[in-house]
Amino acid sequence: MDDETTLTQENLINETIRALKHIVERYPEQSIIIVGHSMGGSIATKTVDHIQTNNKTEKWVEHVKGLFIIDVVEGSAMDALPFMESIVKSRPTQFTSLQSVIKYGVSSGTVRDVNSAKVSMPAQVVESTDPKTG
Repeated sequence: MDDETTLTQENLINETIRALKHIVERYPEQSIIIVGHSMGGSIATKTVDHIQTNNKTEKWVEHVKGLFIIDVVEGSAMDALPFMESIVKSRPTQFTSLQSVIKYGVSSGTVRDVNSAKVSMPAQVVESTDPKTG
């Protein structure tokens, strides 16, 4: 089996299932609709298939009521998976400002348009509360 930190289809499916079980445990009265976009849509679809094949008799599965996917290009998304790990690992661990986050988004090719980066990149970082890390 792959190292659990490696971005593989199997690991992403297993992590999704662990998250779903945690949600059911924490919110036992709630229904779950799995939502995915792009590669996330591919993983969402494969997770539901895995659940229906391997977990269908488990009680928590009753909480999964639907699947909603947006813009899944199955082959392209899964073909990109091996490259995602290197992209994630090469991302800086700290930024000096939100402007540097936006600049990184455009210069790294993560986002092609500055206006899109202004909208999407700040939501991908968390302000540090640790005085050692800024």
